[in-house]
Amino acid sequence: MRIFICDDDPVIQNQLHTLLTKYFKKKSYPQPEFFIYNSGDELLKSSVTPDIVFLDIEMEGLDGIYVGNELHTKYKYVITIIVTAFSEYLDDAMRFNVFRYLSKPINSHRLYKNLDDALVQYNLKSSHIIINDNKHSYKVSTDDIIMIETSPKERVNIVHTFQKDYHSVDNMQYWNEILCKKGSFYQCNRSYIINLKYISSYTNELIKLHNDQYTAYITKRKVREFRSLYLMYLEHVE
Repeated sequence: MRIFICDDDPVIQNQLHTLLTKYFKKKSYPQPEFFIYNSGDELLKSSVTPDIVFLDIEMEGLDGIYVGNELHTKYKYVITIIVTAFSEYLDDAMRFNVFRYLSKPINSHRLYKNLDDALVQYNLKSSHIIINDNKHSYKVSTDDIIMIETSPKERVNIVHTFQKDYHSVDNMQYWNEILCKKGSFYQCNRSYIINLKYISSYTNELIKLHNDQYTAYITKRKVREFRSLYLMYLEHVE
């Protein structure tokens, strides 16, 4: 993941960098790549593709409104968070679909809450997701995910893909928010999220996936919902 910080105030640059570093460390996520720019002109000359941008409004040279519009024209899925002391610019910023607005001085609690939402949005918009274990971060196509299951023995969530199994530090609620809004994923049990695309057979108790290589249990109260959802999915793909 690449995070841009664009502000002409070195104090704000350092504060944001420090707070964001602490956030990823506290979450046990791998640190993203940080790119710090002193002006909008400098940012727009960058050849790096950003994922999340923290953008000041009032800067020498190009202002943040212009820079934000240019970013969203060039990068469809970029997430922009405005950081400024001037709330009167908010209406203009909203015109390029700014994700959030942070006022100066920066409140760490509000920053972290907005970053939680930004990471969810990042994964929802992309056809790829980021899987974080305790040491590394992996970019994986959602199409390659067969299912996710909670392993009581190892006390982690295992993401089963065609390439390999990944141990995720994120809980099932997180994976539900990330995947189940994408259309082909369903949480059939508190310990299982399945990709409907790879169902090979099912009963009222079990769902078999990928030529019966994987098994997921289905909660009794979810059987009717699952059957209805799966039929709708099959009609859609056909």
